[in-house]
Amino acid sequence: VFVSITDYCQSRLLGFPAEHLRLYRTKYDASAREAFELARQRNSLEGLAQIRDRMLATSYGGQALKTLGYSALDKGHYLEALEYFERVWNTCPAMRTESADLVASMALCRKMLGQGNQSGGLVGHWKLDEGTGNKAADSSAFSNHGTFSDPQTWIPGKVGGALHFTQLPEYKSNCVNVPAATPMHVGVGGADFSVAFWLNWESGAYPNTVFTKRGRTASDMLLLEVTSGNQVRYTIATESPTWETGVAKRAIPAKTWVHVGLVKVGGEVKLFLDGKLELRETLKAPAVPNRGGVTFGHSMQGALDDVRLYS
Repeated sequence: VFVSITDYCQSRLLGFPAEHLRLYRTKYDASAREAFELARQRNSLEGLAQIRDRMLATSYGGQALKTLGYSALDKGHYLEALEYFERVWNTCPAMRTESADLVASMALCRKMLGQGNQSGGLVGHWKLDEGTGNKAADSSAFSNHGTFSDPQTWIPGKVGGALHFTQLPEYKSNCVNVPAATPMHVGVGGADFSVAFWLNWESGAYPNTVFTKRGRTASDMLLLEVTSGNQVRYTIATESPTWETGVAKRAIPAKTWVHVGLVKVGGEVKLFLDGKLELRETLKAPAVPNRGGVTFGHSMQGALDDVRLYS
């Protein structure tokens, strides 16, 4: 898996003490400002992306992220836009007050994604930034931490660190396991829910099970996997006699970071790839409550980063 070491280092710089970050910006802000102004003049998303990847820790990294978010929003790529806006919120605290429209933009994205009326919000956020050990910490308010027994490889990811999985035979498990907990119950009372993560899929025999939320009953089933045709497929338990499934038409590239998002809103399921709506299907029957635990990386060859569950 190839990941830009520059992007990784920039993300780490943002976690430095304030005085160290100010010193860094004193040295590099001038060149970042020049690059940012040039990208705006040319309306160059590629130029803004370079600032995001190479100059994120400067005073213009957040501006580049926000501009990329607005561009995605204009195209109707709400999930991609939300990821940009949330990254601005999390990495550039000063912009929370400087950009009054940031909150409104995030609210619009969440509304369009069916997250606007959810009472629980983010109930699991596994950043996978640990870099060592066998724990995947949950940075949501609920501390739904995950663990894995077999050694995996911590690598630089799309956002900070990531966890690389090696595919094992079906009867063996090397996935991250998150025990069932009340805050992670989804679909209760017909409530909407979402799953999102960065996936760097490599290869391997089918199935490549990426994300699963399942428990002791057939009702506890929510699954995202990669098919033999390199397509993302979802499976969800409803009141229908059989589980309902859907497959994205576009195949995902191997050894490339792809953002995957599944949104259940009302009686519909939407599947997003890199923020673009790839599949929209109406369920045959209402989704049933899912009170199971979460696993990710089971029977998978590749890497995962920034796994999120909204309820």
